[in-house]
Amino acid sequence: MSEFKKFKDIIDRYYDSINLGSPSNAPSEERIAETEKNLEVKLPPSYIWFLTHFGGGDILGDEIYSIYNNRDAVGGDITFQYQNCLASKLLNKDEIPILCNDYGEIYLFHCQKGPEFPIYKKLGKQRIFYANNFAEFLEKLLKEYFSD
Repeated sequence: MSEFKKFKDIIDRYYDSINLGSPSNAPSEERIAETEKNLEVKLPPSYIWFLTHFGGGDILGDEIYSIYNNRDAVGGDITFQYQNCLASKLLNKDEIPILCNDYGEIYLFHCQKGPEFPIYKKLGKQRIFYANNFAEFLEKLLKEYFSD
């Protein structure tokens, strides 16, 4: 998909510094559909592209929440993290966590109309706009983590 060429270029640039899976780790179409049903939202195309090409991964140990094929493995599964955040009253129903770091920052999709969702960084009760979509989020985060 040519629309994701820039996204792939970003990942390629930082590939040796990040821990990503492979297409063999990708969730099945059925698991993606099941997750979307559980979350009550159609996940953004850039996030689905990431999942189908890498299955998931982490940046310096901070896991990018994904969709686990094994329903019993829950740690970084996006549905598990979403339900956990709702139960803990950390996020609202229209916010889906995609990464939480050791500083207590939660990066989240703010669900709205449109194929892509903006990303916000939650600090305490404050939400700060971070990126227009998942691809931009990943690029910005990688630049922050690996800035010279």
